[in-house]
Amino acid sequence: MPFNAPWRDFEKGDLVYGIEGEWNTGRARFFTEQKLGDGPKFARIDDYPVLASEMQHMRGRRPPEAKAFVKALGGHPKYGGAVSGEDDNAAVRWKSKGGLYWAIMVDPGIHVHFVLDGIEQEAVVQKSYQGTISDVGAHEDPGKTRSVTGSELRWVYRNREHERVQERVQFWLKNKQCAPPWHGNGAPLWAQYQPRKDYNIHEDAAAGGANRRCCIVQ
Repeated sequence: MPFNAPWRDFEKGDLVYGIEGEWNTGRARFFTEQKLGDGPKFARIDDYPVLASEMQHMRGRRPPEAKAFVKALGGHPKYGGAVSGEDDNAAVRWKSKGGLYWAIMVDPGIHVHFVLDGIEQEAVVQKSYQGTISDVGAHEDPGKTRSVTGSELRWVYRNREHERVQERVQFWLKNKQCAPPWHGNGAPLWAQYQPRKDYNIHEDAAAGGANRRCCIVQ
């Protein structure tokens, strides 16, 4: 159970999330190199071409699962905006969160490894941004930019009660598996997080049930 011990190690086909510089120098790179061997290093969502420029520049270097990812993303009411979309901040965040959705909810075999090194937790919780309006989506305020990694981490937090999220997301810090950052000493900080107004973490009508574990909050 990745949210709690026993922890999970990286397996071929899993995805690694986190700040790229930290990933390149930390254990995440080490264990992916070990598992992937001399073959193509498909371990990050960046390796899956979705945006228009990626489709052009990454021909011939696509993971076997790339078509399945694009299909899942294209059929999603929100994340579908990333498919062949412009390389703006909103599209990149839709793709990255769509990767979490695909790995956790669609593909039965993928786990996500989230490297926490280098992430400023307070900035993530406070949703640091550039723009004039704080509580609208990026498509409504084109001048807004946000940290993609922060957006990914907030997605996991919003869906932390979902059984599959608890089972499929393994956190790492200082080269070791660990609990989510909102556990233990991080709990008071993360309790301050306020989702956007159109996020309703108690809403499960779309899932047709009364259990919060049934639905995913986008």
